[in-house]
Amino acid sequence: MPKNRGKEGSDDRLFGQEFMLRKIKEAVYDMSFLLERGYGEASSCELAGNRYKLNKRQQQAIKGMSAAASAVKNRKEKQIWKENLIGKEIIIDGFNQIILLESILSNAYVFEGKDGAYRDLSSLH
Repeated sequence: MPKNRGKEGSDDRLFGQEFMLRKIKEAVYDMSFLLERGYGEASSCELAGNRYKLNKRQQQAIKGMSAAASAVKNRKEKQIWKENLIGKEIIIDGFNQIILLESILSNAYVFEGKDGAYRDLSSLH
């Protein structure tokens, strides 16, 4: 059962202010730095989150945006360009796209990760 599938009342305060966006951007940089050096995701997020005094929802956002440079490189190397799909059958699991679209339509915050993927804060499992 989803906890939240859209914008929460505190999101504008947590993500909509310029000074908060700067803090989050710095936290993403720090977390990505730690990930690149082999720290685990949970400990990197906690360390960066504590340093910038981010709450759990903000930490969830930086977790989705952060990635080690080597992981970003690896993901980009695995990308398949549309030109290479001409005449081929592909199967797409659209569930995540539907949830992301639902977030966008409800004016929820959507974040671009270091890997170029867009993520929301929906907590669906």
